[in-house]
Amino acid sequence: MIKVKLLLVSIFVMMSFAVSAYTIKGTVFDDGTKEPLIGATVLVDGGKHTAITDIDGNFVITTQLENAKVVVSYVGYASKTVKWDASMSTLSIGLGSTVQDLEEVVVIGYGVQKKSDLTGAVSSIDAEDVAAMPVTNVVQALQGRAPGVEVVQNSGAPGSSTSIRIRGMGTINNSDPLYVVDGMPMDNIDFISPDDIASIEILKDASSAAIYGSRAANGVVLVTTKDGSKSEKRFNINFSSYVGFQEAAKKPSILSKEEFVYFEDYVDNQYSKTMKNEAGELVLNPEFSSLVENGVNWWDEIYNPAAPMFKTALSIYGGNDKLNYYLSGNWTNTEGIVNESGYDRKSFNSKLNVKLLDNLSLGANLSYTHVDTRVVPEGSWSTIKSAINFNPLTPIYDTTGGYTWGTPVEQLRRASYDKFNDNMIGQLNLNWQIIKGLNFTSRASYAYYSSDIDKFNRYNANPEAVGTVKYDVSRNPTTTQNFSWDNVLTYMNSFGEHDLSVMVGQTMETQSYENNSFSGTGYGGYDDWYDSLSFANFTKTASGYSTGWTALGVLGRLSYDYADKYLFQANFRADASSRFSKNNRWGIFPSASLGWKINEEDFMKDIDWISLLKLRAGWGQLGNNRISNFEYMNLVGLTGNNNYIYGVGTPSIKPGMSIVQYGNPDILWERTESWSAGVDFNVWQNKITSTFEYFVKDTHDMLIQVPIVYSAGYSNTPMQNAGSVRNQGFELQLSYRDSYGDFRYEIGGNISHVKNKVTSLGEYGEPILGGNLTNPNPLGYVNRTVLNAPIACFYGWKTDGVLQPEDFDENGNVLVPVVASTRKYNPGDMKFVDINGDNVIDDNDRTFIGSPHPDFYYGLNVNVGYKGFDLSMMFQGVAGNDLYNVMKFFQYSTVNQNGAFTGTNITNVAADYFDKVYRPVGDPNNPTYRDNWGPNTDGTVPAPSSDQARNEVNFRNSDFYIEDGSYFRLKNIQLSYTFSKDFCKRASIQGLKLYVSATNLFTITKYTGLDPEVGKRVGTESNNLFIGIDEGNYPQSRSYMFGVVFDF
Repeated sequence: MIKVKLLLVSIFVMMSFAVSAYTIKGTVFDDGTKEPLIGATVLVDGGKHTAITDIDGNFVITTQLENAKVVVSYVGYASKTVKWDASMSTLSIGLGSTVQDLEEVVVIGYGVQKKSDLTGAVSSIDAEDVAAMPVTNVVQALQGRAPGVEVVQNSGAPGSSTSIRIRGMGTINNSDPLYVVDGMPMDNIDFISPDDIASIEILKDASSAAIYGSRAANGVVLVTTKDGSKSEKRFNINFSSYVGFQEAAKKPSILSKEEFVYFEDYVDNQYSKTMKNEAGELVLNPEFSSLVENGVNWWDEIYNPAAPMFKTALSIYGGNDKLNYYLSGNWTNTEGIVNESGYDRKSFNSKLNVKLLDNLSLGANLSYTHVDTRVVPEGSWSTIKSAINFNPLTPIYDTTGGYTWGTPVEQLRRASYDKFNDNMIGQLNLNWQIIKGLNFTSRASYAYYSSDIDKFNRYNANPEAVGTVKYDVSRNPTTTQNFSWDNVLTYMNSFGEHDLSVMVGQTMETQSYENNSFSGTGYGGYDDWYDSLSFANFTKTASGYSTGWTALGVLGRLSYDYADKYLFQANFRADASSRFSKNNRWGIFPSASLGWKINEEDFMKDIDWISLLKLRAGWGQLGNNRISNFEYMNLVGLTGNNNYIYGVGTPSIKPGMSIVQYGNPDILWERTESWSAGVDFNVWQNKITSTFEYFVKDTHDMLIQVPIVYSAGYSNTPMQNAGSVRNQGFELQLSYRDSYGDFRYEIGGNISHVKNKVTSLGEYGEPILGGNLTNPNPLGYVNRTVLNAPIACFYGWKTDGVLQPEDFDENGNVLVPVVASTRKYNPGDMKFVDINGDNVIDDNDRTFIGSPHPDFYYGLNVNVGYKGFDLSMMFQGVAGNDLYNVMKFFQYSTVNQNGAFTGTNITNVAADYFDKVYRPVGDPNNPTYRDNWGPNTDGTVPAPSSDQARNEVNFRNSDFYIEDGSYFRLKNIQLSYTFSKDFCKRASIQGLKLYVSATNLFTITKYTGLDPEVGKRVGTESNNLFIGIDEGNYPQSRSYMFGVVFDF
């Protein structure tokens, strides 16, 4: 009996050994490039046996099954299941890339969520695309990459700001979104290195952004920076660098200094500096040849034709399941295409995450950035404007050897300055898994921002006469300190087909701001070593102030998923802000959204070509508190204009206190309510992906300054909740991706349409004036915000060409409506449209003449690859918007540099001036100088005149300055080669890529200015009433660069 038992045991052991001896071997590779995939996950027997592919894509798994299903997955690729049995030797498994891995998670407010489960409007931006762009501002790289997101550069100067509008402009105040970096709210992300970014998500509707409540009315941009948590090795090095240069994408088309001589005689309508030679040809008068010899091409003088640029980034990261780390350093340096302009940024970033216990982890982040921006004059007195318009016959140096006052060269020398920014951010994160499914997270963040403007304005003088040089010295140091503390409790669990997630939390944020200013004027210094205030013995001034605000918030979210078909999410946020009075500090912001995955229904199971068909809809309310502190209070202070007489007999004048700000204790939060509905439709294993969404976004209680009567005696007007704005439109995103052998390709695009309309402006509906153009652009307010029209539409007179001879009777009296005047009109004067039909042109004939808001904005991506080669092209553009080209005031009139019609020292004009200016048919019996160019009765530019009043009427604010701002631009093109894994293995490196790229290679547009991308005036970026006005803005450059990326 014992022998029988031993025999049975032996047989059982041998059978068990035999069964356990099955070994599955295989190789996983990219189905397109045939390159091995490192780190792919291989599952057998429902995940009981797993393996990770090695550097050659190989894996080995031991199983007890004779027949098994092998499931292989890899980030960015479609998972594949293959059948295996014991008769097979080695498996070769190719994975095809997928445009969208539906199991991929995206960052949402205070959490993450699978893409396929999203019920709100969230756009994800590829961090690699951001890092590949040679930009100094991360936001610039978002342009054209997400539907519903309009990105406009306010200037092409290195380090300049960028405006971003998510689903339209909802307020006349600051409409930029809230930025949240690693959970910390920020007003901008200009200082962040693109190489440190792991992901960017844009929350576009209220249902997704309501969790940020009081500051999310304009949308939310979530930025997550890199860490070492996804590293497969304990130590990794990534090095990337590029070098390149920039040039002007378009140069100004103006008269040369030789041609300008003829223009001056043309304006005077007489031979002076020019003459006719014996052959009857119009030539330069030799007596004035020195004017041309000493003249200057001002654009060439201020232009930097091959402005260098480079970036170097190094990161070290790694870890294991107990600890991971990330360290990085970045240096970016860019010179501008205008001399003296430039940008230099040095940054350091570090992250450390430690698992203290199995259920407790601690993370620490520390980053520091130093930025030095060399700023040149922009806005009304921009150097670009001066270089285009300045009289080319003016020499650089005057008769004393000093710089001629006011020239572009002298202006750059005198008015350029350095702006320094230092930013330090520290964070501590604690994550505690209390029990399975219940997590507590606490995050404390501290940020310190400092800036300083260092101006040393040297006035024109002979460089040798050091003792007589006058100069201004000024400093403007500011500091901002921000502290925030978030505590969040999250519970997640599954009950059969029910998935539930509940989150509650609390936030606190406080900010302090300090601003100081010091300035003085003196003699005795010539260079920056003499920029001490001690030397400035005249008009020394010092001023400063400090302010701050505090905010508290409570938040919650409920997410529910039944059977991976029916989705529901609700968010709640309540915020209190010290920017409002005690009775109005709290605001409540709820949201809710639904989703239905139709493709998961039983009646859709047999339709296997549909990868995703999801309907979703959402509603929510958001807030906006972006106003100055203490707007609800009356502020009292000393002012120089409110003195009083004190004493009897011999009274004296004493300074008096008065109200310097008239507050309104009843102001409330701006509140935005939005509705949206969308569909996500993917087919053929996500080779084709598409999203369509319709939205309506209403802003109520808009905070605006409503004018009060002048008799009240206050120069400032109080804030009131007196406006409403509606933005409605649609977004469409579509992409297709596939591969054939070694060839792969992808084409994708997005287009958005937003209609902006003001629906209320308070009790009386008074218009809000904006875009005030003063000297040297004396055109006044050029836009208005009124009911039933978009914000800041251009407002002025309409023109109808110029007056023609048939517009006059035989006595020379004008037969059409004109501006009332005692002077006589002539053919060639501007002809205006009589809007109200009263036969006179006056203020009542002003009307809307254009809108700066585009009808559509779009982006297009094309990517093709063959083996290790990849070519990517990114296009973007806008259509249907208008621009106000202030430069035409100078380029087609006869003003001087200060915008006055004095008849002397007139500015340069456009190269096509003679083709566009009106000229009548000449009188053979009374020839004039202008007859040398022949008649041009179709000309649309008024004829030059010595009558200042006539010129001021002809060139008043009108649609003469309005141009179509539509454009189509090749934003970026890049050709790269990625070396094979086999080559890298032999070279003992993990990866190597070389690339060449170009930005702004071409732009198709009808706009005659240097750049059709016109944002807000530099220095007034928070003012939405100054958009689409080109005052000679610094244009974007065209750049070329060569780069390399190493992985060790």
